[in-house]
Amino acid sequence: MTHTVRISGIMQRGQVQRKRLSLDKLSYVFLTIIALIIYVFLTAPFVLVTKSRDRVIACGPSTLVTDWIYDLGPKTPYTGDYSVVPQNKHSELEVDKNIYVWSNDSVWRGFPPAIKSFADVQCRQGFTHPDSFTFYGNLIKSNFIDTTLTYLSLVGQFYRWQVYDAMFATPFFPAKPERLNHWQEDKYFSRLRVSGVNPVVLHKITSFPSKFPVSESRLLEIMDKGVSIKSALSSGRFYFEDYHILNGSDEGEDTTITFPAMCLHYVLNNGTLIPVAIQLHQVPEADKLGIFYPTDKLQQWEFAKIAVQLAFALHHQIDTHLLKTHLHIEVWTIAMHRHLYDTHPIHILLANHLQKTMAINEQAREILIPKIIDHIASTGMSGTLDVANKSYMAFDFMQSGIKEDLIKRGMYDPKASEQTLKDYDYRDFGILMWDAIEEYVTGIVDTFYKDDTTVRSDVSLNAFAREVRVGGRMLGFPSPFAGKAQLIYALTNIMFTTSVQHASINYIQYENLAYIPSTPLSLTLAECPTRREVIDDDFLLAILPPHDKTFPQITSVKSLSRPPNLKEEMITYVIQWDHPQAAKVAERFRRKLDTVTKKMDEMNDKRTDPFMKYNVMYPSRVPKATSI
Repeated sequence: MTHTVRISGIMQRGQVQRKRLSLDKLSYVFLTIIALIIYVFLTAPFVLVTKSRDRVIACGPSTLVTDWIYDLGPKTPYTGDYSVVPQNKHSELEVDKNIYVWSNDSVWRGFPPAIKSFADVQCRQGFTHPDSFTFYGNLIKSNFIDTTLTYLSLVGQFYRWQVYDAMFATPFFPAKPERLNHWQEDKYFSRLRVSGVNPVVLHKITSFPSKFPVSESRLLEIMDKGVSIKSALSSGRFYFEDYHILNGSDEGEDTTITFPAMCLHYVLNNGTLIPVAIQLHQVPEADKLGIFYPTDKLQQWEFAKIAVQLAFALHHQIDTHLLKTHLHIEVWTIAMHRHLYDTHPIHILLANHLQKTMAINEQAREILIPKIIDHIASTGMSGTLDVANKSYMAFDFMQSGIKEDLIKRGMYDPKASEQTLKDYDYRDFGILMWDAIEEYVTGIVDTFYKDDTTVRSDVSLNAFAREVRVGGRMLGFPSPFAGKAQLIYALTNIMFTTSVQHASINYIQYENLAYIPSTPLSLTLAECPTRREVIDDDFLLAILPPHDKTFPQITSVKSLSRPPNLKEEMITYVIQWDHPQAAKVAERFRRKLDTVTKKMDEMNDKRTDPFMKYNVMYPSRVPKATSI
């Protein structure tokens, strides 16, 4: 059948003339030794310890990820009248309101409001010695080290195609993830949409969009025999991804391009999801190449998939990751510190989940976006701001929880005994974690708020909500809270986002985005070709990004994929409540996470193919905060 896995012969046939860099053996050995000396010297571990008001920070560039020791003592919540701010907390809040100030920096016009001066809060929110140590400073150092060493170790075998595999054989990168060996398989391409780094782009369709004039006769060549288009649509076997948000965002370098592509997927009788049609642009009339199908010439189908993967990766980096699991969190953090005093039960509940993100975001604004993303992504910095702004303006907080999002995309029916798309890992594992967090939040809210009236009368809580809505301009955030149910949803959504959501789309970046031919962040192409005849092996090799973009992408996702190394940072390390009822609720949450782990084990045990196993949402692997 035409949907059978097809491995491109591009790498095997070797039709492209490759130039080999020659170097005598003595020089090669000498340069390698020098490189190793540089590597050992620059990555020798050191410890910088500085004390802040409530934590100790231990830093080590050899790991890039900071070791954080939280304030782990019992938390004593205020249990008095929430309709007024305790007298002894007024001065504390006034201090915080003067340092947690919203920025009006026009440079970041497309992003949600952020902190005006991070220097004023750095001892509370992250790195206490930013001039001596910052994560992204070490990321840049890592980029330099890895790039230099990889170039030197590959001298003498530097082929254009082979280098992408050869670099994983060097001692400076982790082993090539097994999944990346399947990058040219159609089922791998679709699998990324349900268990990969950007699992929020698919939605079920019951009719084909008018802007996507797919040929039904071409689809029937690919689909299972005996299945009609009508029956497939009505039974939920067609899924669509649409990157319209990228339209007009290719504002990077003149030699790069962004495709606001669309892709149609189909579920085979055996349950496998595969891509069946791709269009590169939003307006069919503007697309001279037409719609691509798996039955097209091999190189043409490969080009179409690479174009979609480019959109997939850009959407992940800008919208799914940066905006929704980093910048949103800064809004909640500023609002919390401005209005929720440190003994308020909701402050205690949220504090560790909102820790460190502001520090990471500051470094992203200073270094990652202007110095790395602006160079390696085809959107550039300007296009990145544009995409983020469009997404934030369309964001609705009360519709952004995982269940609401899944229902809106037609990917989850809470009343159905069986979902139409099976093995959607992000959905199946994510709902388990959402329910566990929601149960914990419900217990805490029930402990401190006897009814809806108590919630509505909490002046600090509702000042926090108003700050998110007005100061942070976050649409859909309830202000004021109508009652306990709305509060529980909001807190669950915040805690799920900072922990589970970020973990699910961040810590597998290396295994999803490290192989450039599979998922590039830019393509070296000034404009889209107008004739399919030019799409051959030479063309596919030529459009891949050059090495000054390749290595920063690989080393960046390598660094960002490293999880925290302290058990205290994980969601399984629940805060200690100095309150008998709240302590019982916390203990139930710990036991619930153990139960969730067992359920996830059972789900994975049923899968004989290691490629199908999904581990990123295991409680033991989920940090409680967006800390990198």
